[in-house]
Amino acid sequence: MLDKIYSLSSLENQLLNQHHNFIIVLDNDIPVGFASFSPKEENRARHFYEKMALQFLRKLRSLLERAIYE
Repeated sequence: MLDKIYSLSSLENQLLNQHHNFIIVLDNDIPVGFASFSPKEENRARHFYEKMALQFLRKLRSLLERAIYE
């Protein structure tokens, strides 16, 4: 299912046709997550939160390593 939602053609459709906006989260210039929102059909001034994903494992590992070795 994720392959379908996050395929290049699906993301292109979301950006160009469905007017989704994406915010990319960077950690030291490495993308670790994103959020997506789009205008509501009935009131284009309001937006609908679509999805969000964050890569916590990398950050958690980094925090654990610092805690252990400091």
